[in-house]
Amino acid sequence: MINCCAGYSPRRARETCVPSYPRARILMPSQDDALRQAQSTYENHMRSCRQCAADSVPCAVAKHLLRLYNNARRAAARQS
Repeated sequence: MINCCAGYSPRRARETCVPSYPRARILMPSQDDALRQAQSTYENHMRSCRQCAADSVPCAVAKHLLRLYNNARRAAARQS
């Protein structure tokens, strides 16, 4: 690997080698979108997971997805 900043001071190396790109805007999903996504992810998992289908006990992933769905549902209820 070629070090293009060899011989520069640390400050000069940062100024020279690190490109300054504008920060990307991160769009946060709305409360309703987050709730719908969490619900659909949980339901899809319950339909497609072999362990959840075979046992009456949900797997660890299903429990985690249900927790995310419940958190999103509570947050939507608080916002209303």
